[in-house]
Amino acid sequence: MGKEKRRETEGGGELTRLPEDCVALVLSHTSPRDSCRSALVSSAFLSAANSDALWERFLPLDYAAILSRAVRPVEYSSKKELYIRLCDSILLDDGKVSFRLEKSTGGKCYMVSAESMTIIWGYESRYWRWVPHPDSRFAKVAELLSVCWLHIRGSMNCRSLSRRTRYVVCIVFKLAPGSHGLGDPPQKASVKLGSYASEIFIRLQPDDGDDDDEESEEEDEEEKAAVEGEETKRLLREDGWMEMELGDFYNEEGDDGNVEVNLRETEGLNWKRGLIVQGLENWLPASPISCNAISEPEVDACCVIISKLNAWGPSSSSLLGLAKCSRAVNTSLISGRMFASSWRHIAAIARA
Repeated sequence: MGKEKRRETEGGGELTRLPEDCVALVLSHTSPRDSCRSALVSSAFLSAANSDALWERFLPLDYAAILSRAVRPVEYSSKKELYIRLCDSILLDDGKVSFRLEKSTGGKCYMVSAESMTIIWGYESRYWRWVPHPDSRFAKVAELLSVCWLHIRGSMNCRSLSRRTRYVVCIVFKLAPGSHGLGDPPQKASVKLGSYASEIFIRLQPDDGDDDDEESEEEDEEEKAAVEGEETKRLLREDGWMEMELGDFYNEEGDDGNVEVNLRETEGLNWKRGLIVQGLENWLPASPISCNAISEPEVDACCVIISKLNAWGPSSSSLLGLAKCSRAVNTSLISGRMFASSWRHIAAIARA
């Protein structure tokens, strides 16, 4: 009995009945994170979880085109290593765009540099200057010297992004010593894609503290309350920069053209200075996991298993039982022990 348990732990027994390509196909319908977890279930899963066939499916369909745009060649010895390498940012398009994969899902994320954006008066040396920054991934950042008309625009072609994915757009910035005028009045941020458009008010800077005019504390109270009610906050990133959400959008099939992003303050006409812009970034928000319903990837995984095992010639009643027990194959919702047990059940049905 001890030997049998050991064989199951090491990937023996019924698990060895499943071909590696079958396991790899099923794992490809989960997520990169779940596939890595499944490798710990047994040695029977380890080879499939590390295979090029599996990680090829987690890479973007256009990964070869993305690599061709890289400033420096990306070296890798396996598709899994390439995936991990792309989870760290790489520079594309002569260093004007940054690209990375979201580690847990494989979603594509881009940051457009300030040089690739349109900044009104951006190349007037009285108002803005372009300088290198030691903490920036790009060669130059835009530093605001002094303007009363602030308007920054950026865009990204949705064909470059992951399909059927919700994105958040944020500005990545710093505030120079002595910065002011970036609190009140607030800036208007807008995101537009096709017929969809959103607008919110944000404050890039905490309250300036300019309380010379007592009336300024009483005017526009309704607008200020609305701004304070927004969930948008300045967040300090691990790289030392700050980010602030400007809006979000849903990329369906990538055929809606460019997503247009605007940040402006052109009504108050107060003088502003000290904003340092690194770029605009599109990233994927965390998606809550539902434990109440079977997901489409689970259904697809069941179909793949059934089609593979059908070639082995199990009876139709066994396939029916397989379809029922395969509902548990979702490693993000169940423990490794339950996952292994479900697969042993599947293998036993296939053997019948």
